[in-house]
Amino acid sequence: MISTILTILFWAAFIYSFIHVSKIKKNYSEQDSSLSSDDLRNAKIAILFSPIFASTVYYYGLRKKLLTAAKTLNKWSWIVILLWIILYAASAYWIWNYSDNPEVQQVRNEMTEIQNEFKEKSAESDSEINALMLLSDLMDVRIKAELFFANNSSYVGVCDLPEVSEALTKLDQSKCLESADSYAIAGTIPGSSVKSGPYCIDAAGYNAAGEIDGSNMSCIAL
Repeated sequence: MISTILTILFWAAFIYSFIHVSKIKKNYSEQDSSLSSDDLRNAKIAILFSPIFASTVYYYGLRKKLLTAAKTLNKWSWIVILLWIILYAASAYWIWNYSDNPEVQQVRNEMTEIQNEFKEKSAESDSEINALMLLSDLMDVRIKAELFFANNSSYVGVCDLPEVSEALTKLDQSKCLESADSYAIAGTIPGSSVKSGPYCIDAAGYNAAGEIDGSNMSCIAL
C-alpha cells in the first residue's frame, strides 16, 4: 500500500515539474530573478517525492534563465536523495531484524543457513590445511632423524630434536620412542579433515595411519 502511494506521488511530482517549469518561464521575465516563496516551496515538494527526475527537469529547465534558482533546487535535491537513502536503509534494517513477515523470516533463515554452511566449510578447509602442514612437518622430522643417525650412528636423542618436539606439541596423544637402531613417533592429527586421525612414522620408513608397536620400536598399521 505504501509503495503504491509513493509510486503515484513520484510520477505526479515528475509530471508536475514539467508543468511548473513551463509556468515559471512564463511568469519570470527578468534574467536570473529569484523565485517566489510559493514557487520555491512547490518545487521543493516536487523534488521531495521525485528527487532525481524532478530535480533534473528543474535544473535543466531553469538554468539558462534562472541559474541561481536552478542551483538552489539542485542542492535541495542532493539533500533529499541523502534523506531517502537514510530512510530506505533504516526501513531495510527494521524489516530485516524486526519484521514478522513470513517471507522476510524465510529469507532470514535461508541466509542464516548459508552463513552456517560457509562457516562449516571454512572450518573444514582450515582443518585440511592444518593437517597437510602437520604431515609436512612429520616429513621434515623423518629427514632430520636420518641426518641425526648419520651423524651419531644412533637414534638416541631424536625425540629431543626441536623439530620433533614441535611436531609432538601439534599432535594429540603424541608419543616418541627411540633406541640406538630405531625410533617411532605417533599421535593423532587433530581436526575433521580426511587426513585427520592416528598417524605414525618410524626409522623403517613407515609414514601412514598407524600407531607405535612398543615391542620393536616401530609403527603398525591400523
